[in-house]
Amino acid sequence: MGNYYDISTVRLRDMNYIMYPEQIQNRAARVAGYELLPEVGEEIRNEIATDVAEQLAYDWPEGEGFGSSDGTYVLMDYIEQLIYATGANLRTGFVGGYLTVTEI
Repeated sequence: MGNYYDISTVRLRDMNYIMYPEQIQNRAARVAGYELLPEVGEEIRNEIATDVAEQLAYDWPEGEGFGSSDGTYVLMDYIEQLIYATGANLRTGFVGGYLTVTEI
């Protein structure tokens, strides 16, 4: 059996990130429509990005490849959590095959 961790007790230094929180934030900022998100503050953005990165590291099967489409869905998860945190009337979706943020 593999190693199983309670994600709430794993310290950051123990985490084998697939995508680092900073990568998630930097790539998400380049998604079309990202500027529509209300400002939530750096602390909340960092917390959400860290949660997403940790959950990905915890859930991703060892030895499983990680492609660009996987990364896109990680960005989508991060942005959707930001939308939820702000209560913004926005949604994520794909327009022309690209992840975008649009108004509802």
